[in-house]
Amino acid sequence: DPYYRNGYSNRGSSYCMQGKFDSAIADFNSCIRLPGNHFDAQLNRAIAYAQTQHPDLALEDFNRCVELEPGKTEAVMNRGILLLYLKQPEKALVDFNTGIRLNPDNPELYVQRSHAYFNLGKYREAFQDLQLVMNSGGKVDQSFYDQVKTSLNK
Repeated sequence: DPYYRNGYSNRGSSYCMQGKFDSAIADFNSCIRLPGNHFDAQLNRAIAYAQTQHPDLALEDFNRCVELEPGKTEAVMNRGILLLYLKQPEKALVDFNTGIRLNPDNPELYVQRSHAYFNLGKYREAFQDLQLVMNSGGKVDQSFYDQVKTSLNK
């Protein structure tokens, strides 16, 4: 019954917003066990796993989301953010580049890619991405921008 799926998914999202990640994961698990496409529940469970210090389970879910809906940027962007957290900037860069190909108007992808570039020591590329975001009216973290700019001038 799709109503049960929506109910579990909505309650799981509510638990996430309250910081009750274990309860959220339980509801997302119940949703995923039901028939149908579970992209949103899988994505939200991955985010909840990342918040509960289970990056391995989060990565599995993000990978599954990319398989389920390869054209959705949410999964590749969030997986890239997790990969940055896991100190894998090369893999994160691949995800951010994929996301930018899918959705070139999303400034958050450029901001995240700048973090990957920065972690790889590619300061010029990081600076260019931040400039692109700022020139299009987007916001960037000033302290990170200053850090990139300082590194660029060394």
